[in-house]
Amino acid sequence: MTDWLRWALLPAATVHIFEEFVFPGGFPAWYRTYRAAPTRITPRFLVIVNLALVIVCLNVGLVGRDPAGVLFWLAISALLCANGLWHGWASYKSRGYSPGVITGLMIYVPLAVYGYVKVLGFR
Repeated sequence: MTDWLRWALLPAATVHIFEEFVFPGGFPAWYRTYRAAPTRITPRFLVIVNLALVIVCLNVGLVGRDPAGVLFWLAISALLCANGLWHGWASYKSRGYSPGVITGLMIYVPLAVYGYVKVLGFR
């Protein structure tokens, strides 16, 4: 695994969080409308989850290229890829923009696919 790849999850997650909450933002309000039911997603919960994500992505880069670091990268990139696909599905189902769909589909998914191909040696 190259050095840039092991660190790539951190800026990817940061840009995704920016899209969800800053520009264009609006994820909490969109999610409440999408779920069409009371939700337990509070601002505190969103801060904790996203802060934990940033810390995890930082740790992925710090762990490095040893086997544990590679497995850590594969696990977290799969999680981010699933999040990107969820945003795509939610946009399709809601027939509208899900804050996070652009970075989810254009960064998370290709990054995970590229990383899995690179790490596992598929050709």
